This record gives sequence, structure tokens and C-alpha cells, in this order.
Amino acid sequence: MNAKQVKYLAEILEHCGKKTVEQRFPDGTVLLIMPYGGRIIGFGSAGGEQNVFWTHPALSSHASAEQFYAQNQWHNSGGDRTWLAPEIDIFFPQYPDMKVYAQPAQLDPGNFSITQTETSLSFSNTCSIKLSRSQQVVHAAVTKILTAAQNPSPLQGVDYAGYTTSTTLEILDPDKDNSGPVGLWHLMQLPCGGQMLVPTYRKANPLVVFGEISDSDLSVSDNLCRYYVSHENSCKFSLAAAEITGRAGYVFDDQGRQTLVVRNFFVNPSGLYIDVPFNDTQRTGFAFQVCKINNEQWGSFCEMEYHAPAVGAGTGQLQCTDVCQTWAFRGSPGQIQTIINMLLTPSMRL
Repeated sequence: MNAKQVKYLAEILEHCGKKTVEQRFPDGTVLLIMPYGGRIIGFGSAGGEQNVFWTHPALSSHASAEQFYAQNQWHNSGGDRTWLAPEIDIFFPQYPDMKVYAQPAQLDPGNFSITQTETSLSFSNTCSIKLSRSQQVVHAAVTKILTAAQNPSPLQGVDYAGYTTSTTLEILDPDKDNSGPVGLWHLMQLPCGGQMLVPTYRKANPLVVFGEISDSDLSVSDNLCRYYVSHENSCKFSLAAAEITGRAGYVFDDQGRQTLVVRNFFVNPSGLYIDVPFNDTQRTGFAFQVCKINNEQWGSFCEMEYHAPAVGAGTGQLQCTDVCQTWAFRGSPGQIQTIINMLLTPSMRL
């Protein structure tokens, strides 16, 4: 059984009692949705349905998957998910004491409901989140709608898969103007060993959130931030909204070929991005993050993360809808380089 193929991953999850729902689009894209955790756990093209996403190694067999989900802990299944920010308020319940990091169960795995049509799939969750600094409890609803995404590359002979995500965050408290603020935080997990490519408008100034980042792994030029994702250690860095173009890619070797994953998202430098450095909580404005995790419990993977401007107190917004496209290409190194040049190389000529 090849658990890296979407259909076999679905079989393993169903065997463990984790329901999945498959969505196919006319271009051959297949998505596998797992309500447990609100994840797009599988993402592949018609050319073999090889899963683009990283999933936890335990999901490679019935026995190891059963053991994994039987453990009394947060289950990092993998794939593409949406959490809420700021991280220090929602995932550090005893902040400023940062010894405890905990994923709120009402957010993940949550209690997601699924609605499906021939052309779309939506899943939604309502939750109550406690903010550690203010001790306020915010009641919110998150709804994600998945539809097709047209191939942005005219290059022939390359496997393609893509989808559009429209995510709505709404604060449900009666006094919405004084609730929060909170913001959408999208996280896509991918295998280590590749390169993260983030086009920028100027030479960026990456801010290290935790861990150490080697100068040999991180390269910053006038219009590109390139990070080589090794299989060692854990670290994270952030980029400001004013620096980035709203597009990022990750390329990695894949059985003699290469896979390129590109996320195309909206950035508003005037928006309030509320995720902050752990040691400088007054410093806002960070819209994109690269995170690499390597530990026994959660696995070894990297994350392409981006934030949407917050809603709630002090923002002037009571709800928001964030739209992005996720494109995946698989082909020869030469073909993938052509697509990188087309989609991830900003032109600054006037």
C-alpha cells in the first residue's frame, strides 16, 4: 500500500475511524478532506494522485495510524489547516510563562461540519477561544469553501493540481466591537529537504521567532527570500506585510522529478496583522512565516504560513473573508524552473 497516494491515505484514515470526504475538480485535482482537525489532508493531480502535502509518518499503515490516534495528545496529521492568531494568546495559555504550548481542542480537532456539491466543498467550525493576555473568551466561526483554481501556467507536460480557498472568520459575541482581536492563520505542511521561495518588493528583513537559522540556509536578495529547509532542528521566521508580494513557493525533489507548490494570497499592508514576536508583543505587521519542526511527537516537516488582517476590537471589522489559490506542479527540474521564473520572480522594471 502506497500511503503517499491520496486514495490509500483515505483508506487508512477510514480504517481508524477518521471520516474523509473526497472532492474532485474537472481538471483532475483531487482533494481529501478530514473533518477531524479541519484539514485538507490529501492534495493530488490526475497524474498518479501523489499527495503533495506532508502527512505524519504514522499514517503510512493501519497499525501505526491506529496507535497514533489512540494517543492522548494533539494529533498533527499534516496537510493544510487554518488556526487563529495571535499565537501567544491562543497557544500559550499561561503566557508570559511559555513552558506550556497547547492546541485548543475546540479549534483543533474542533467540530467541523461538511457541505459538498459537485463544484465545491465547505467545512465550518464554531469555537470559543480564551486569549491569555486579556483573559477574554472570544466566540468565533470559521468557514472554508474549496473550489477549483485554473492552471496559471501554460507549460505543457507538467502535472497540475490546484484549488481556491475562501475562508470567512466571524466573531459571534454580542459586543463584537470589544471582542478580540483575532485573525485567520493558514498553515500548509510540506516535506523537509526543499527550498522555500518568497518574492519580496525589497530586500527583506526576516525576524527569527524561535530557534537558530544558519546563514548558509537563508539567502536574502533584493527581491527574493530563499530558505533551504534541512531535516535538522526547529526554527521559525516571519516577514512583514509591506515586504512580501502575496505569493510564495516551495520546491522539492520527488522521485527523480520536482514538485513545486505555490500559494497565491492577498496582502494588505494597511491591515492589522496581529501575530507578534514572543519577546516583543507590541511589534505587529507580520503576514508570512516559515516554520520548520523536527521532533518525535509532531514529526519532521516545514510549514508555509500566512496571516489575514484581524477582525474584532480596534480593527473596524466584525468579519472577514480571505481568498487564496494553491497550485501544485510536478515535472522535470527544467520545467519546474520555468514555472518558478514565471510565477515567483517579480519584475521591478519601470
